[in-house]
Amino acid sequence: MDKKIGIIAVVAVVIVVAAGAIVLTNGKDPSATILVEDQNGVFFWTEGSGKTIADCLEKTSAGVKVTMTDSSFGKYIQAVNGLAGTEDYTGYWSVYQYSNGEWVSSELGVSSLETKDNQYIGLFYVITDPETYAIVQGGPEKVTVPSITDAKVWDGSTDGVIFALQGESGLYCYINSTVGENMSERFDDACTKYMVSHSMSSRGGISTLFGLGSVPVGTQDDATIYKYWIQYGLEDGKWTWMTTGLKNTDANAYKQMAIFYGVGSMYGGEDPTVPAYA
Repeated sequence: MDKKIGIIAVVAVVIVVAAGAIVLTNGKDPSATILVEDQNGVFFWTEGSGKTIADCLEKTSAGVKVTMTDSSFGKYIQAVNGLAGTEDYTGYWSVYQYSNGEWVSSELGVSSLETKDNQYIGLFYVITDPETYAIVQGGPEKVTVPSITDAKVWDGSTDGVIFALQGESGLYCYINSTVGENMSERFDDACTKYMVSHSMSSRGGISTLFGLGSVPVGTQDDATIYKYWIQYGLEDGKWTWMTTGLKNTDANAYKQMAIFYGVGSMYGGEDPTVPAYA
């Protein structure tokens, strides 16, 4: 009888609740859900598995690329999806742990954080004062942080239309939708499905995304230039500025679209650098 009980104990899945984390001790690597957010509030969720958070970041979900470098303190996050730290450390990825309902700056690096003790991890890009290195932009105290209950991870589905969202910082992510007859309906559904904060205009355009809307940034030929969410369609492997609005664009017109916050090259700005999903 004792031998049978011992065998059952070895193969059983034991759920341990510790420090707010749920750990599956069934021989599989524990997993963590990771929030990635830039200094402007553009965010997405990813997940990975492994013994440490560094292991999780090497095995993230679809559409996420994390670059890490080795240091004397272990692995250091250099870049995430188009947004890299600066050489003078005035911009870098800061690691936060989720404890008792709050995001707390971690005293440990990702190589030292064990996944079994950290069900949720936050990677916040912060900007610091070049003289004092005090954080002046970014981090959970300075941006709107989504609730962990709203965490939705994109699974890499290529069904319908893929929307590549890229903020002014360069940080990008992907979402998709199969619902709707035009691009406005598809975009609205994708954002709703993946809990991306947004609002649509009365004409079916993008009013706000991640809390960011149209902002005047200057003039050109007596016309006001705005920074806003510009729409591009993927044509022959390149992002092409759309001349029609989302509501007037058929849902089958493009397999992929880029939604980029900026001025655009037509007014002397930049175009999206997010790679088409492959």
